[in-house]
Amino acid sequence: MSFYDLRSINIIITAFTLLVSFNQCGREVPDMNDRAYVDAASGLRLRTEPGLANSKVILLIKKGNELTILDRNGPEDTIENITGKWYRVEFQGSKGWVFSPYLRAAVQNN
Repeated sequence: MSFYDLRSINIIITAFTLLVSFNQCGREVPDMNDRAYVDAASGLRLRTEPGLANSKVILLIKKGNELTILDRNGPEDTIENITGKWYRVEFQGSKGWVFSPYLRAAVQNN
């Protein structure tokens, strides 16, 4: 293989990578790590805002129900000596915030 053949292959791979990257811009691409299950015995409250003080409860998600994590970068908080982050999630069409220590990761069975 000549230098020019390798250079052509490199250009094609680079162009393909850029095309795929631009195609995904602005899209949320879900993966298995975006799912979690409620692990709080009494259920988990879906709230309008992160935190307890200025948020309203939208609904109660029962233990074992699966939800989709939309954003893991909410503020850190400590509630009843448990520290964690607030996650923005979606459950059955409703979007809101939950306290992450009461979630367990969904595991993919292969």
